[in-house]
Amino acid sequence: KPTYFISLNGVALFKDKINFNISSRGKAIIDISIKVTSQAVHSGDASGVIPDPNRILRKIMSNIEDSDNGNILISDLNTNIPSAHYKLAYEFVNKYKNKAIYGLNENDEYSFRDLFEMYLNQTWKTKISSVSIEGLPNTNNAGNVVHEGVNLKIVMYIPPNLSLTNAKNTINSYFNNMICPYNCKLNVLTQI
Repeated sequence: KPTYFISLNGVALFKDKINFNISSRGKAIIDISIKVTSQAVHSGDASGVIPDPNRILRKIMSNIEDSDNGNILISDLNTNIPSAHYKLAYEFVNKYKNKAIYGLNENDEYSFRDLFEMYLNQTWKTKISSVSIEGLPNTNNAGNVVHEGVNLKIVMYIPPNLSLTNAKNTINSYFNNMICPYNCKLNVLTQI
């Protein structure tokens, strides 16, 4: 039995070999809360009158992340990959190409076709994942309602050469200076 077990939040491309990372991204957890009204309103009355909190959320997210490629649009959250690490990543991917496959559904596609680009996304680029949404009923209980608000939790992975403090300050500054669509109530909590 092992004496120690060490687990890092990094890329593990192989299940049958020891995996080493030359970079480890940081993580910021961002809770976004949008509130447009004090109570849910029948959509027949509210549609086109009260802004849908999901539309507001989509607008906010489309200003943070390019929905076509997942690139982060807040320039201060992107960094240059050091040339030595870029070269190591290129050599690594060329040596082990087509060895790392995630279990997608039969006809699904990866975000990128280029394995090198995917590896850089996992190790050196700022990327986000939506991990939770609240404020909407499940589809079995949903009715014709514009809901009062919505909460989204995202995880933002920060490049190894960007300090988490600078990333948090950039995120907070972005939201503090943002003009919220429809002047809705917006609350953002960033944790690193």
